[in-house]
Amino acid sequence: MSYEYDMTPPEYVIDGILPADSIINGYGDPATCKSLYYHEALFCISAGIPFFGHEVKQGTVLMFVGEGLQGVLRRLRALEIKLGIQTPPFHITPVSAMLSDPGSCEEIIEAIQEIPGPIRAIGIDTLARNFGSGNENSTQDMNVAVHNLDEIRRYSGGAAIITIHHLGKMDKSTGRGSSVLRGAADMEYLFTKDKDDIVRVECTKVKDGESPEPQAFRIGTVDIDMLDRYGKKVYPPTLYSIDYTPEKGSVRVGATETAFLAIIKGISKDGDILEGEARKNLLDVGYSKQQVGSTLKRMENKGFISRNDGKIRISQ
Repeated sequence: MSYEYDMTPPEYVIDGILPADSIINGYGDPATCKSLYYHEALFCISAGIPFFGHEVKQGTVLMFVGEGLQGVLRRLRALEIKLGIQTPPFHITPVSAMLSDPGSCEEIIEAIQEIPGPIRAIGIDTLARNFGSGNENSTQDMNVAVHNLDEIRRYSGGAAIITIHHLGKMDKSTGRGSSVLRGAADMEYLFTKDKDDIVRVECTKVKDGESPEPQAFRIGTVDIDMLDRYGKKVYPPTLYSIDYTPEKGSVRVGATETAFLAIIKGISKDGDILEGEARKNLLDVGYSKQQVGSTLKRMENKGFISRNDGKIRISQ
C-alpha cells in the first residue's frame, strides 16, 4: 500500500527562529532572561511587528504563566511603551497547564477552541510551574507532558509551542530532568548571561533547517509611570539587541562540537584541512548534511575554527 503526501517547506512564526507547528524549548540558569526574550517574541507575533529584525506571522498568542503574573503584566506594559504599540490579542492564563497529568490537556483544548484564531504561538512559562504533579526526571511523566504539548499544538491548528525551562543541575549542556523533552523538541535555545550582564541566546538543536545566528542583548529598563507602595518608580526590565560576540574565556563547547573537533583534528595536517574533505568525513560517520552545515557555522561563530579559501583551520 502506498500513500501520497504534499511536501511543503518549513513555515515560521518568527522567520528562522520560531518554526510553526513545533515545540521550541528555551533553557538556561535563573536570571538569564528566558522569559523576557519569549514575552517579547509573543508580543511581536500578536502585534505583527518584527522581532529584533526577524519578520513574524501575525496571530493570536496564549501564555500559561505559572509564576509572577503581576511582573508579566508590567513587562507587557513596558513593551507597549518601548515598541510604541498597544497590546494586541495576547491571552494570559495564571492557571497551571498541569502537563504531566493524563487528560489535563482536554480543558486546555476546550479553552483554545474558544479563542479567536489563528493561534500562532503558545508559551509555557515555566515548564516546572506548569508540569503538574509529576516528576521532571521521570521518563514516563515527561512522556505524558510531551504528549499533552503535542495535543495542544495539534488542536491549536499548528501553533509554535514554547517551553521555558531551567538548566540541568549536573549536566549544563541541556535542560533539567528527563531527556524526553530534548528528544521531542524541534528547536532548543540556550540562554546565558556573563559578568557584564550580556545575555546570549544560542540555538543548540534544530531538526529541520539551518541553525539561526546566535543573538546577544543588553538589559535595559522602561519607565511605565507606576509607583510602588513606597512611592518609588517601577522600571520593568527589557532587552535591547547588540552585536553578538562569543564570551571570552568561557565559550561552551557542545557535545557535537567536541566530536567535530576530534574528527577534524584527526584528519587535518598542521590544523588545516579542505572544507570539502572535512564535510565528507563528517557525513561518512553519520552526521546529516544539515547538521554538518549548522554545526560548522556555530563553531566558526564561537571561534573554534576559521574558514577561508575553501579550507578549515582549527583555532589555537
